[in-house]
Amino acid sequence: MLKVLEIMREFGSGWVFLTYLLVIPAVAVYKRYLAPKRTIDERFKSDIVTWLVYTSFDKRYSGRLESVLYEDISTLAEHTYEMSPLLKNLRTKSI
Repeated sequence: MLKVLEIMREFGSGWVFLTYLLVIPAVAVYKRYLAPKRTIDERFKSDIVTWLVYTSFDKRYSGRLESVLYEDISTLAEHTYEMSPLLKNLRTKSI
């Protein structure tokens, strides 16, 4: 989660969401980059911030938390922990 907050700061995003909103990108960062000890690329960082902003606008985690978390974790696992496929799960497509 600290790595996700660090990435957000790089993009000038100092705002903090609901705590559980950071779970999804934290899992992706760990599985895709930290566990195999790879460097996080700029595209992935941008996808994280985009997903966090769009998810906030969608209020995705304000209702059925468990089912939404399950859907997003499943999507991550199916797509080798890339963030961009998660954008398809959102109603908000641009701001």
